[in-house]
Amino acid sequence: MNPYKDLPAVQQSNYLTEEILGFLLQDLFPEDTFIRDKIVKGSGSRCRPDYHSPVSKRIFEFDGFYHFTDPSVIWSDSIKTEMYEEMGYEVVHIPYFVQITPQTIYYYFGVDSCMDSGYPHGFIDEKAKTPAYFCSLGLLTYGNILNNLPENIKEDICRSLLWPEDVPAVLKYETVTCQKCLQNNEIHGQQNGTDVCPECESEYIQNAMH
Repeated sequence: MNPYKDLPAVQQSNYLTEEILGFLLQDLFPEDTFIRDKIVKGSGSRCRPDYHSPVSKRIFEFDGFYHFTDPSVIWSDSIKTEMYEEMGYEVVHIPYFVQITPQTIYYYFGVDSCMDSGYPHGFIDEKAKTPAYFCSLGLLTYGNILNNLPENIKEDICRSLLWPEDVPAVLKYETVTCQKCLQNNEIHGQQNGTDVCPECESEYIQNAMH
């Protein structure tokens, strides 16, 4: 028996959405109450996280493709996350290219569960925005997420893009940035292994993917 199939929204779709995330939270944390799309009291901000619990001090955000294609959204995510963490909240971002399995439930929620959506990780749906649509900052974010995921999930995501095993690392979004560009809220990725940013001639300071 797959309890994930019993969630109402899954009758329409097996892949993770913001709505399904809400049903999932109810099932994983039955004694907690998560507020959807409302201002966090005491934040002094009009920002509204997808789901937050004032009791357990947890915030869960479902990051759709625009969290990787729009630089202003990405920088806003960073600012909001820092603000909520300073308030004592644990903030978890779940990207749209990761699906519900026992492994991802433990990775993102810290809960042992047998729930499995049956939908593969990666960019499966024909309407899914692949990394080819990501802005430079989105590629950096994507690389950081990919680096920290369990190896088999990372492989599933890469396989969904039909990358052969011998593809050069640079095509897997080995993104670098320099200190000056980062301070200016800009990211300039390089694919030729040079040590100096062509935009401002500063030295690189960060590798997003190894």
